[in-house]
Amino acid sequence: MIKKRFIILIIAFAVALASFAGVFAFGLEQFKVEHQMETIYGNPSDANGLTISYALKSGKNANWEMEYKLENGSFTPKTHFWSTSLKHNIEKFNLNHYKISYDDAENSYMGAYRGYDTDAIEQMYRDKFNEEPFEGTRIEFSVPLKEIQEYYTPFISIYTGTMNTSPFASSPNTTRDAELLFWSKFYDFFKIPVIDAETLQITAIKTNNNTNQNTRLAVIANNDYGSDIYGFDSVSALSDDALFFAFSNRTTYGLRADFSQVSGGYGVYKMPYNKAEDTSIEYKEGVLDIDRLENILSLDESSKVDHMGLSSDGSHLYLVINDGQVTFKSLNLKTNKIDQEFVIYTTPNYRFVVGDRFLSFQVINKEDTRLRVLYETDGKYDMIVDTRVNYHDRFDYRMFEFGTTNCACDGKRFVTAAFNNHYIDKDYSSWQDEGSGIMIAVYEGTVLKYYGIYKSSLEKCNVYNLYTSAGLYTGTSDGLPSDVANVLGNSRFNIRSRDTEIHLKFE
Repeated sequence: MIKKRFIILIIAFAVALASFAGVFAFGLEQFKVEHQMETIYGNPSDANGLTISYALKSGKNANWEMEYKLENGSFTPKTHFWSTSLKHNIEKFNLNHYKISYDDAENSYMGAYRGYDTDAIEQMYRDKFNEEPFEGTRIEFSVPLKEIQEYYTPFISIYTGTMNTSPFASSPNTTRDAELLFWSKFYDFFKIPVIDAETLQITAIKTNNNTNQNTRLAVIANNDYGSDIYGFDSVSALSDDALFFAFSNRTTYGLRADFSQVSGGYGVYKMPYNKAEDTSIEYKEGVLDIDRLENILSLDESSKVDHMGLSSDGSHLYLVINDGQVTFKSLNLKTNKIDQEFVIYTTPNYRFVVGDRFLSFQVINKEDTRLRVLYETDGKYDMIVDTRVNYHDRFDYRMFEFGTTNCACDGKRFVTAAFNNHYIDKDYSSWQDEGSGIMIAVYEGTVLKYYGIYKSSLEKCNVYNLYTSAGLYTGTSDGLPSDVANVLGNSRFNIRSRDTEIHLKFE
């Protein structure tokens, strides 16, 4: 085990807190922050060129910006302190870092849900019950959606750079004629018959207006979640000249929706996009060319497109397809032909992270946790990491939990990081006091090259609070190390790293 220590002196400061009773203060007198690197596995030089940055927020509105620059097997720490009196949200600090997406959020330009026009159906039953009043004040029943409409009219929203459009409005008028025509053509293209098993839950309620005692009728149409439902789950990507998208063809219970009446059948679709015309949030003709909507890649009906995105130069559309196994495909957008195709995993259970020119896949199980990373150059994807990740007894699986990890890749090495939580024993950890330190793992090729932990003496603040909350420490700060005692006084002073993100960057 290798340990290196660096001491940084922070000038004394005070943080004032206001309350109804008056002003309270605490201070740090010549508080010394000690930074420590612990190598668990491998050589720290394999992390050379990496900068690790994150911010810490305390329970007393004291905040730190932490940074470690790794070079020559060593590290250079930098600590910046600031206070946010009476502010409970940590200030966002501006650091250049790789952009990470955990759910294709940056590629989501289409949202789809509810496979019917709610307003039209509710009005239909409102008119019916006004003509033939029902008994009592409330009635609920299920009705097959197929009895109401032959084809699906899903509520779909499309978001481009500026404009957004959706088919249904509470009171359509002449100003929406062009937009409604757009959606009419969209539904004409996607003629997907309603499945037999899907039903709607209709609720009708008679209410009295307290002013004039007139009876009013409220009708609510909702999904019947006890039935099978086709939800039009979508993935999408937007280039400078086209919107690409795909729908799932699976119902809740795994039945396949019928795409036989769709031009080109089931697959990946392209709608031309004019970026220069995209200047307003309101619908504008010419931004999207519905008349040139087409299927550019037909897929087997057993396939489902889990993810899609564009290569860095926009020349290729990558697709992650789940058909019982996980397959990666790269579609050349000039030829509409697949340039690359290979199986990522033979099991469909995986996690997926999108970074700057890289895609990482993780399959986590007790027997064999796998990591595979693809790096993209000029539209071509190479697998630069293909390894097991759970062969060290101190490896922490939170390194691969979405929402707690950040990643970086330089085309050769892949790094993942997470906060280093405190554990009193193997069965206990505190949700209130996450560690102020972090752990990083560096992978290259088929091996783990380096696994290390970087932390500071701020960690001791959380050790104090963790033992206190667990009932293992019941005294005051007396007897604690002087640097911790200076911070704590006789009150809690916990570091909440869960309020922050880790940023990794290769120089």
